[in-house]
Amino acid sequence: MATTTEKPMTERERAENKVRAIVEDLDRPTLALLYKTLHDALGFRLETADIAIAKLGR
Repeated sequence: MATTTEKPMTERERAENKVRAIVEDLDRPTLALLYKTLHDALGFRLETADIAIAKLGR
């Protein structure tokens, strides 16, 4: 029987998993509002988020 040694998740990995799970559960209007809020707060366009939101409409 082979034993696998999994390294413990870092704090950042845990946070990324939590955020990913939350975002995956959002409906399109809420996701669009989140994107706009991030866009306004950061002051630049998030191309990957924009592309992901566009794919939801398909």
